[in-house]
Amino acid sequence: MITKVGFNTGKNYTNFDWKNSTHSNKNNPNQSNINKKEINWSYYIPFTSGKDKPANKLESIMFNADPIFRRTSEQLSKCAEDYGYSEITPLIAFKYLLEETYNYVDDLDTGKKDYKTSSCPGLASAMISDYCGNIFSEKEQREKVKPVLKKHIDILDKKIKDESPNIKDKSDKPKFSKYLADSIWSSREQKTNKIDSINLVDGVMGDKEGENEKIFINFWFDTCEALMLNKKPISERCSFSDYDNKAKDVLKHIKIGTNMFVTYDWEKEEPDSFIDTIYKNAGDNTKIIEFNKYTMPEYFINMVSKLGKDEKNKYIVIANPTNILANEPDKDDEEDWNDDFEAEFDIAKLLKKHPANVSFILYDTKDNYYKKQATYQNFEDTAIPALSAAQIVKAFKENPNLRKDIKKEFSEKALENAVAASDKLEGKFPQKTQDLLKKIASYHEDKEVITETEVNNYLKEIDYMFKKNNNDSSVEIIFDTERKLKDIIGKESTKQEAANLVRQIKNNTLGTKGVIIYAQDGYPGGGRRFTAKAIAGEAKVPYIEINSMDFGTKDVDIFGSGSITPEKSMKKLFSVVTAQAETNPNKAAVLYIENFEYFSIGETFSTYYQKAMAQLLREMDRAEKSGFNILIVGSVSDPDAVGETAMKSFK
Repeated sequence: MITKVGFNTGKNYTNFDWKNSTHSNKNNPNQSNINKKEINWSYYIPFTSGKDKPANKLESIMFNADPIFRRTSEQLSKCAEDYGYSEITPLIAFKYLLEETYNYVDDLDTGKKDYKTSSCPGLASAMISDYCGNIFSEKEQREKVKPVLKKHIDILDKKIKDESPNIKDKSDKPKFSKYLADSIWSSREQKTNKIDSINLVDGVMGDKEGENEKIFINFWFDTCEALMLNKKPISERCSFSDYDNKAKDVLKHIKIGTNMFVTYDWEKEEPDSFIDTIYKNAGDNTKIIEFNKYTMPEYFINMVSKLGKDEKNKYIVIANPTNILANEPDKDDEEDWNDDFEAEFDIAKLLKKHPANVSFILYDTKDNYYKKQATYQNFEDTAIPALSAAQIVKAFKENPNLRKDIKKEFSEKALENAVAASDKLEGKFPQKTQDLLKKIASYHEDKEVITETEVNNYLKEIDYMFKKNNNDSSVEIIFDTERKLKDIIGKESTKQEAANLVRQIKNNTLGTKGVIIYAQDGYPGGGRRFTAKAIAGEAKVPYIEINSMDFGTKDVDIFGSGSITPEKSMKKLFSVVTAQAETNPNKAAVLYIENFEYFSIGETFSTYYQKAMAQLLREMDRAEKSGFNILIVGSVSDPDAVGETAMKSFK
């Protein structure tokens, strides 16, 4: 007699006969609370005596199979029969799995099914694990993968038909081929021998027989390409004219064979608009491959190698290396963690020795770049410039795509006020600006056009949302100092010298050089900072301020985001200075250094000041060669404290 054991949530029914079980209440009146609906029959597992044990792997598979696998096997047998095959081949099984997944996506799109990881078909579960977790939960991702599924269903349909033996008279129903049965059996869990839909997927995808392997690899590549490459059309991209100079400079370096690393401030901005500006300036004929945040290391390495084989074309690869490494599959043991290190090592090796026809534009936060700077020794670094409130307003005016989700029309002045206000909110540009515009539009739902008055009224309501100045960074960037040369009070010679510097900036004849500024009486309040701000304000260039005393230790944290060496801090600082200089026609900026004497005779105080000064001079030299007009204003209390050596090297 075959006995069955049932498992259901919250209930256990054991040792009952199939025929005399309690799904018929009249046979067991004492258990009337148990009925057919309460028992989940799909969880019943058959047991046999020792003499009934399966004789081969195919029988073993069916003996240990769960009900879903059994039903799938019957459907696969019917598919094979319809195609004229005497057995279920890996390709027939693969086509079935693709169709099952395609239909599942259809059900999710039409609302027939709700997304639950526990109810995904076998191949869908494997794809979630192998690619990215949101592949079926998000409509945008489903729209990407659905054409891939359809493409490979059609490819397999044709191949299976073309290779069909057209067997019409079959005495037995088609069963799994020996190869497929062996592969399914080998994928089972060793402890339980349980066979389910995941084992079918593993068995099919484990087929390494020549042509079949190529089919699975092509499916893997096509799925990765759909999910991991950003193919947003140019018409939907948001390029900023204030990024044009920086983008052109990056592309100029790429053209002469220099790989570029672009850094950005993750607390203030996303790199998307700068990447869009790269596309705009590169032109339609430049082949750009842009990897997105879902890219896995294996695909990145394989894709770059694949591009390298296409020697007829040159490619620019755009990617964020930290995002790629973060998508390495979950780590469960020490060996897996070693694999993660290996992935990082493999990518570093690829970046160092890459195909001759492939160039890289990598992007990441400033902190991640400086922590891994050794990996990118053959890269030139640059920074995305922060935008002023006026530049943000300009960006929103010139880019309809930034406003496409804003359901209301804003008057010009209303848009200016709202965008400028968003600059003071916590968050990243441009999302925080878009969010504010949406909230204002929603708040005034009865208005067809939002005017300056509506914007100002709303801003008063949300005054509590505006951020207070709690930034840990000691580097201050001012886009408009609101100071002019006429505001300077002091010696006429000082005014003339300041005017001369402004003239050189505006005429693009300054180059990168430094000046020492001091007060005759040596006391604070002598107007040194004011004069530097007046030069920047008159020339209409960004003003950046630091204090040399912050560089006097082994670890420096002037940006409030982690300690790095004085040399790297100075390098990071200059990437900010040159990035801001790039945003104006004169490629100029003013860097004001408080207590400059600590740099000029650093060895007296600390060797770290000396290292920072040496790096400052190297960065000045680089900026000079790159055509920047950077004015470094060193403020000192006593000019006699500045040594002759520093003065000579400081030009």
